[in-house]
Amino acid sequence: MPDIGETLRTRVYARFGVGGLGVLAALGLAFYVWSHWADIRTWPGIVELVAWGSRGPVPKAEEGKFTVAVADLINDTEDRQLREAILALLGKYEGVDVLRLGRLIPLEGPTSDRAERAGHATAQAYLRESGATILIWGRVLRLGDQVRPDLFLTVLGGDTRGARQYPIETEGAFRLPTVFWEDLSAVLGLVVANRSARFAEQEGHYIADRLTPHIDRVRVLVAADGRPGWDARAIAKARFHLANALVTFGAQSGRNAPLEEAVRTYRAVLKEYVRDRMPLDWAATQNNLGSTLAILGARESGRARLEEAVTAHRSALEELTRDRVPLMWAAAKNNLAIALLSLGERESGTARLEEAVTAHRAALELYETFLEGAEVTNYILKAKENLARTEAALAARRAE
Repeated sequence: MPDIGETLRTRVYARFGVGGLGVLAALGLAFYVWSHWADIRTWPGIVELVAWGSRGPVPKAEEGKFTVAVADLINDTEDRQLREAILALLGKYEGVDVLRLGRLIPLEGPTSDRAERAGHATAQAYLRESGATILIWGRVLRLGDQVRPDLFLTVLGGDTRGARQYPIETEGAFRLPTVFWEDLSAVLGLVVANRSARFAEQEGHYIADRLTPHIDRVRVLVAADGRPGWDARAIAKARFHLANALVTFGAQSGRNAPLEEAVRTYRAVLKEYVRDRMPLDWAATQNNLGSTLAILGARESGRARLEEAVTAHRSALEELTRDRVPLMWAAAKNNLAIALLSLGERESGTARLEEAVTAHRAALELYETFLEGAEVTNYILKAKENLARTEAALAARRAE
């Protein structure tokens, strides 16, 4: 009996040559895959290969909110059940947008440090391309009937969280454990703090035009109530950073509305930052509140805001002592002096101005004692400028 396959190959070769044999082989392979797909799709890496071949462009995050992207998970089902369940849960997490990335980040074998670093590097590239804030990626561990996501959290800019297994709660509705939401909230808080720190490093430069998106995102984040893992202290910390950004924006843009919002926000923070429990955080908030009130008071007629500013700075200095936190004490002394100067210029007499001069001198003395190198240029020169201005105002008042 003739070999049908051999006969077919001979005839194809005779008519079409080597190219024809290549096409025939491709058709045979395609038929084999189609007829045996139920088995082939269980082979390691096949689902990921299909996803790679069918993927579209990387989706883009919308501006104005923090965005959490979710990658395809290694060893997930063909229809990505666990990824879709995580996306559905994140969709209920108020204050953030959710993005289906449609990409799989490889993590071959055991989670070694090298594989983890490579995965985070890939995640960073996707974050930059998509504009998302956080990327959740990893794999699905299957032990018998148990399913556990082994997840990583990568933050745009370099902050990372190592792999952590989150036992799924399946009684009733599908749920992720409380610790997952606590981790996500902690990462979001870290994002807010780090971005605020970057803006603070640019003190003295005009950054109001770049602050607006940051302010909008944090404002939405702190406005949401009932978010799992987001406790009162985490909200207060985010509000503190929001208020700082509002102050910079209001001071540089010349607008009072952001400053007034900052005052309300600092006062909301003080409801959580109780002095007996968090004395330094309470004092730092009082100090910033005082500076904000002083800016508003300098722009307005009257003395009410300036009086409030002086009161806030005096309160802060009760905890920010020279022995305890010398540099914070000096900053608070400077801020008190600035408020006293504005107030003294609107009053008769020299008492406020004299106290302002004394406060500036005390701060300058400490800076000259404690600071070295580049810090000297910024802090000491500014302190000398403030002192010179206040001494000039005092001399003018005495000459009247």
